[in-house]
Amino acid sequence: MPTKLLAKQKGEWAEVCFAAEILRRGWRISRPYGDSCRYDCVVDVGGNLSRVQIKAVAARSRARYRPYNVSLIHHKHYYLLYSAREVDVMAVLILPQAMWYIVPLAAIPKGRRHISFAGDKKIAGGLEKYRDAWEVLKPNPRRNPPTDLKSA
Repeated sequence: MPTKLLAKQKGEWAEVCFAAEILRRGWRISRPYGDSCRYDCVVDVGGNLSRVQIKAVAARSRARYRPYNVSLIHHKHYYLLYSAREVDVMAVLILPQAMWYIVPLAAIPKGRRHISFAGDKKIAGGLEKYRDAWEVLKPNPRRNPPTDLKSA
């Protein structure tokens, strides 16, 4: 990877890395036409569809414990926040560590404009439990109860 990427290139690179990981796991991935959707792709794991917004972070902030910050603002408008009605999961790639966070949007408090990650396996708490949490994309029987087609 080149040392300097423009923001758009960084995002595109993260999307390709995410797609490669999804395909490596034997799951399916689809992309919407254009870029007017709030999500970047749809992941299909055993019939469970998740709308995923992919973010990439390369630069550390000065924060000591959670130096990798991700904006939850859509485009450059402070009032356009991602919502759980439009996006199911936020996939965040911490570029220097090649580390993924797979965070359900429902786990992020409403109104938050930024979320922060440690990018360090020694630090726990906060959203760190979603580090490499690919199981978030798998079907959840409590979330989607199976339907019995024989009784219909």
